[in-house]
Amino acid sequence: MTYRQRSRLHPNLKFVTRNWWYDPWLNEFGYRFPTYEPTQFRDLRWDFHEPDSYATLVAERTPGIFASSGEKAFHRAVAGGDPHAIDLAAGQHPEYRDVADALAGLMSIRTYRSRSMEFLERAVRNGTEPAEHPFISTYLPGAGITVPVAPGVVVHLPIMRTSLALTLAELLQEVDQASAAIDVLRLVEPTTHVRLSLVELLCQTGKFDAVVEITRGARNDDDVTALTIAFRAIALRERGDRLGANKALDEAMAYPNRAPEIRHLASVQRALLAAEEGKRLTATVELEAVLAENPDHRAAADLLGSLRTSVEDRRRDGPTPTARPGSSNHQEA
Repeated sequence: MTYRQRSRLHPNLKFVTRNWWYDPWLNEFGYRFPTYEPTQFRDLRWDFHEPDSYATLVAERTPGIFASSGEKAFHRAVAGGDPHAIDLAAGQHPEYRDVADALAGLMSIRTYRSRSMEFLERAVRNGTEPAEHPFISTYLPGAGITVPVAPGVVVHLPIMRTSLALTLAELLQEVDQASAAIDVLRLVEPTTHVRLSLVELLCQTGKFDAVVEITRGARNDDDVTALTIAFRAIALRERGDRLGANKALDEAMAYPNRAPEIRHLASVQRALLAAEEGKRLTATVELEAVLAENPDHRAAADLLGSLRTSVEDRRRDGPTPTARPGSSNHQEA
């Protein structure tokens, strides 16, 4: 499909660098090859260089003789691999402030988490797209970040505002700042990855009405959307809509090739619904199937243990005596 054809179907399609394009409506990426016609695209497997290799990538290419003093100074800072030096260089050359926050934030995740979150929050809130900055397209066109969005879903994205927000949201979640993470995700395009991360956080904070609204119309197209539907089922169950929750779980588990973590989450939720409806045998079978695949699944083991404990308690107590017609439970004085 040509660029013009795609543009008519999806007007949000945009070139982000000369090497790749991004469609935020569908959350799709693709490489653009200069060896083909300008309107030709091909989708390939994404393989980005992680933050620990940013300095090496930048050092491999030297600024041209006519490059500005700001570009040369910022290049030296990034090639040196010191986030603090990157921040200082941007202070002296403000035209690099936005991209400096993005790079310094990603490059300091492993060494200085709190400072990393400050950089990333500033990068997300300034509203600019780092992928469109000439420094990224010139020196880091193949750079990106791996983000664990939710259980069973890890995404690999280029350096862009969406990936920065997802990364920041995960860091905030690690320090129990779920509300702040939600606020960050609401600042960026609601791609499938962002929506998944958002509904997970909303479920954690008990905002089930918002989850149901955000996931309305979701389809099981891949692991990301399957897990999104599983969270929808959780929200529906919490609202008391057991029928809707069961339908959502059926949709989430429609394809057996989904990631095990996603299938197991949905199975545990289905077992929980069955237990609440008094279908203990159905719940037990569901949980035992999960534990057969993953003996260390904590949620499944805990729920199965509680079911068995409940059954043992009932057996120990014996059958509940029934009152005879005409008899009274109150002893007369």
